Amino acid sequence: MTKKNASDEKNSKMPNVSPAPKSLLDDPLKIDPVTWKKVLEAQKRQEREQALPIPVVFPYVDMEEETEADRATDNNIKIGINMAKVDLETKLAAILSRYHREEAIPFPDLGFRLQAALRYATEMHKDQHRKGTDIPYVSHLYSVASLIMEAGGSENEVIAGLLHDTVEDQGGAQRLREIDALFGSEVAAIVEGCTDDMPEPGEEKRPWIERKTAYIEHLKTAPYSVRLVSNADKLHNARSILSDLYEAGESVWGRFSQPRDRTLWYYRALADEFARAPASERLSRELSEVINKLETLSMT
Repeated sequence: MTKKNASDEKNSKMPNVSPAPKSLLDDPLKIDPVTWKKVLEAQKRQEREQALPIPVVFPYVDMEEETEADRATDNNIKIGINMAKVDLETKLAAILSRYHREEAIPFPDLGFRLQAALRYATEMHKDQHRKGTDIPYVSHLYSVASLIMEAGGSENEVIAGLLHDTVEDQGGAQRLREIDALFGSEVAAIVEGCTDDMPEPGEEKRPWIERKTAYIEHLKTAPYSVRLVSNADKLHNARSILSDLYEAGESVWGRFSQPRDRTLWYYRALADEFARAPASERLSRELSEVINKLETLSMT
């Protein structure tokens, strides 16, 4: 009897999936929320049983040099998402298969939900840029998530950091319901708590001063997780303003919808509120320090 080697044993755990017809959807993110939630639950079960290797995320793939194997894997992803008769474990394996390649960078401490949130946030904000720059907007979301991790945030808090602007920028209440279905009510509640307005499609946001005053008031009684994510968000924004101010000068303030003094008022009010009852001493302290520098520069 032949003894199986480690490679054979590993490969036997991944279900085989046949190539998909070309007519199937290309984007795994288009799976409906209910099915996707079941896929996430299946992944948790698989991880507990150690039936799949630890998933990895965002391997670098040069699309100019995409191989036949890559295209075949893409077909596996399509069939895994779109064929109703394929069981959930097979769907999951199909979604992940592209990310198990040797050149992919593993993230062993990150759960599948967080990896799904990274991909979801990237898809939602892929066409956005930071105010007045060519910097992809997702850089802000990744930075906020990083600050939350460094402050000891939970997986749900990090996921909410990635998605904190999705409702306000990409669909309002309907998007919030989707986040609830995909990532759970705790994440949805944090995202809602970090959102200063949620107009229905076709509706205008409330006036700026009304929204910002209400948001500062809201923070006074907001839960710990909302304050943590919001502090990380405002700190990264303030850091970016300071960096751009050093580089581009006073013209930076022209990127905002409000004049310099009103923008500084808002950030000072936020810094004071986070300092009053910090969710993270480090994040709160740094925000105050950055605002101090912005105020000093604005007086010179």
